[in-house]
Amino acid sequence: MAADDRLDALTAERDLPGTRTGSGPDDVERHHGSNQLSVTDHVDLLRAAGYTAAAPLWQVGDDHIVVGLR
Repeated sequence: MAADDRLDALTAERDLPGTRTGSGPDDVERHHGSNQLSVTDHVDLLRAAGYTAAAPLWQVGDDHIVVGLR
């Protein structure tokens, strides 16, 4: 999502890993799970933060996308 110019306003509002570091299309800081939390940990944290539903949406190897709905 950080590489999508249409989402710049959203990523700029937050201190998100993967936000743009410059003006070029490849100037994106990548995040690769350095926090050592499991998918279950992330889901539990989202639910504790008030999300009514949270679950992994996509997985390839040890890379995941977790989605939460309020």
